[in-house]
Amino acid sequence: MKEEKGDQMSLLEEIHDKVVKHLEENQPKEAFLLLKQVLEYPAKIENHDEWVTAFELFEDVSMQLAGKDFAKIISNVHKHPDDIPFLFEVAGMLNDQRLTGIATTILKRAYELDPENPDTLSELIINLE
Repeated sequence: MKEEKGDQMSLLEEIHDKVVKHLEENQPKEAFLLLKQVLEYPAKIENHDEWVTAFELFEDVSMQLAGKDFAKIISNVHKHPDDIPFLFEVAGMLNDQRLTGIATTILKRAYELDPENPDTLSELIINLE
């Protein structure tokens, strides 16, 4: 995950190896605190590949912190990043877990995929409040 843009690396590229190391050392809380910097709105995810990588890492963190059921849900965010109804569902679950910043990132993606849908915009605005 070292794809440099000129001389600059994205935040995800900067923290990727640290997150993996924390997970390998069974320190999921530390891994989450780093990854949260990328995932929370306004997300520091610059393209589709970073979206996939960030949510793959979040799946791994979730496995250690919350178990396989929650991790499986998160895995679908990177496997089906354009499935708007699913993105809504996951955002709702994240809101229930008080992970509003990450839920807002997911809702923003849903809005970007379908900006003409008033429900998408409404949900995003509610989360931003």
